[in-house]
Amino acid sequence: NSWYNRGLLTVLSIGLLGMGIDIFGFSVIVTGCSCDFQLELWQKSIMLSMPFVGPIFMSIPWGYISDTKGRRKTLLIALWGSFLSSFISAFSPNWIMLAVLKISSSC
Repeated sequence: NSWYNRGLLTVLSIGLLGMGIDIFGFSVIVTGCSCDFQLELWQKSIMLSMPFVGPIFMSIPWGYISDTKGRRKTLLIALWGSFLSSFISAFSPNWIMLAVLKISSSC
């Protein structure tokens, strides 16, 4: 039982570290893509706030899914979903799609 808890703590810590790098590294991406997408200040502000919006709105649904489906299954779904959203966001053709994908990748 203690090995399970240690393993779960390790996986969650690595996931949280990746989430932190994804969220705070996004400011570098927004600065770089502001020329490509010709972003104004309000658009940059919206994009920079998107990674913080996802966890606020999705914490209750993820908690419910975790309670009903189990922690392991929920963790696998969340990590793979975050990975896929982050990967797809690299190919975003406009700033709106990038912002929406950052919401889903930070959940």
